Amino acid sequence: MSEETGSYERVGESFLANFFGILRKHDDFTYCFVYLIPETNSEHQFLSINENIWQYELDWNLEDTSYLAGPSLAYSFSDSISWGLGLFYHYRSGRFNNTEHTNYDFDSDGIQDTSANFFHRGEIKEHGFLYKLGLQWNPVDEIVFGFVFDQTVIQNSLYTKVSSGTAYNWIYSDGYSGGYQLASENKSHRSVPIHYGFGAAYYPTPSIIYAFDIDYYSSTSTNIPFGFPNNNYTVILPFSQVESAETAEAINNSFSQTLRLSETYNYSLGLETYINAENSLSFGFFRIIRVHLIPEKAQLTIMIILI
Repeated sequence: MSEETGSYERVGESFLANFFGILRKHDDFTYCFVYLIPETNSEHQFLSINENIWQYELDWNLEDTSYLAGPSLAYSFSDSISWGLGLFYHYRSGRFNNTEHTNYDFDSDGIQDTSANFFHRGEIKEHGFLYKLGLQWNPVDEIVFGFVFDQTVIQNSLYTKVSSGTAYNWIYSDGYSGGYQLASENKSHRSVPIHYGFGAAYYPTPSIIYAFDIDYYSSTSTNIPFGFPNNNYTVILPFSQVESAETAEAINNSFSQTLRLSETYNYSLGLETYINAENSLSFGFFRIIRVHLIPEKAQLTIMIILI
């Protein structure tokens, strides 16, 4: 953690066989069945701070993976125009664990006299489907245009979370001492933005490819995975007494149940060239613009691909 900026780092890695496909052609039709993992997140963080009168530890772990499997069909109207469609089963599974522990020497006498512990655990299960429709046109052999339209529709989902916390102060009799327990379950369906994509590729020579893509994601409101869904069991015990229902409701309402996703545009430029028959070099520029949400963000990526 940086003392100047207050930033932090989480590290993660995952290795998955994320694509498998079977392709068959029959006259002007092409059939395909694919299994793929379009997104996987693995985050881990352990933070320990010891600053004389204050000690703090954080342990955070997250695993979140989505899976797709299903058939696709494509048809060529002519040598220059073709279309394709696909219907895929969507399954998402994830979980997180987060523990925090802090000690504080309130009166600076060298003895830790205030302590707090927090634990959070959440799980997510989603079932649904993804539909995708695409169109491709190559007016000449060197140029290809493409358009795609798709959206994920959630049919069944379950978000669960448990949280607990305790805090103790051994100096002042009227100091905070107590804890809380929260258990929640939410079966509402996450809303996924509609995606429109347009791309163009130019092949000046057999060994060089220039590509341009623009993607648009619609605005929508959705619940927050691994957030704070509605609580069905709440116990608040500060000062060794049960809090009022109004206070418990205020605490629960302080956590947003939904998140407004703003319109997003992604722009990308790419170049790929073959150094020789066995190796190629590709690099690109990728830019994200979220309307009325955060300032635009640009990212440059360079990749070396060995074939």
